[in-house]
Amino acid sequence: MSLAAHHPARPIRPSRIAALLIATCVLAAAAQPQEVSRDGYTLRSSTILSTAVAPRTAREHGIEPSPSRGVLNVVVQREGQAASGNLPAEVTAIARNLAGMERDIPMREAQAPNGWVSYVGTYEFAPREVLDFIVTARPQGSQTELSLKFRDRLPVTGW
Repeated sequence: MSLAAHHPARPIRPSRIAALLIATCVLAAAAQPQEVSRDGYTLRSSTILSTAVAPRTAREHGIEPSPSRGVLNVVVQREGQAASGNLPAEVTAIARNLAGMERDIPMREAQAPNGWVSYVGTYEFAPREVLDFIVTARPQGSQTELSLKFRDRLPVTGW
């Protein structure tokens, strides 16, 4: 006897379909973290649409929401000590499109109330533009330089 015989198919209600579509859209806009570890440090970076940042957070960090603006977030941690907080570091970032055109992404320190530090930068992008990011960080008091390269394309909304 098949499983379907015991559990007849039920139609999916429109409200469930709407909830599923909303959840899918939220996940599509969520940051995709990238990371690299070396010499006891971990560098993590992610991108997100500026319009997906909570309004209060955007105001606090000087992020102007726009459908053509992305946010690059960077943190540096000691390996195995993520719970103890993020480390201050010297951080630089560039984005390069597939035509080879580069743009600097000015990074600024963002302090959380708990004392954790992260680095945030905004950049402009064109619809469907693929960008290669190169992020480098040197943890404060260390000679270690971490470099992270990754490719991303943010979803197109509001064009």
